[in-house]
Amino acid sequence: MPVRSIEEAIYLSDRVLVMSAQKGQIVRELSIDLERPRIRTAPCYLDYKNQLTDVLTADLLPSAFARWFMSFRGGFSHAFCWR
Repeated sequence: MPVRSIEEAIYLSDRVLVMSAQKGQIVRELSIDLERPRIRTAPCYLDYKNQLTDVLTADLLPSAFARWFMSFRGGFSHAFCWR
């Protein structure tokens, strides 16, 4: 299922696929190994969030603007998740 944010992908998913902006290829697959209910302030949760943010920043917006935009850590994502 497509999601609207990195946090939504981590919260709902056991597996997240990040697609490239240019060719629609999968650039990263990340297994989310967190117990439910997921606590959004847990260190492991934040680590997954940072990993996905780094992937999206590198692939989608490789510029100074990207660093600023993604610094809000809410940005946008082209991520799909499965439960």
